[in-house]
Amino acid sequence: MLIKKLVLASVLATLANSVIAAQVYPLTVENCGIKETFNRAPQRVVTVGQHETELLLALGLEKKNQCHVGLVWSTTGCGSGTR
Repeated sequence: MLIKKLVLASVLATLANSVIAAQVYPLTVENCGIKETFNRAPQRVVTVGQHETELLLALGLEKKNQCHVGLVWSTTGCGSGTR
């Protein structure tokens, strides 16, 4: 579990550095071989899952979050949804 937390911390630190460094638009980001160009900063955000929503809140961007979608898979009776 500690290794997962350390890996997550290093990924977030790397992402934070690239976000801080990239304040010029248009901004082109490449992920999995696909390039996406943004002409301006995103005005609205939709998050999927609690973790992504908490990251957005921690960054102080709660006003940009237009929608939060939660997914629940429960095979043990835990959670509020059914499968």
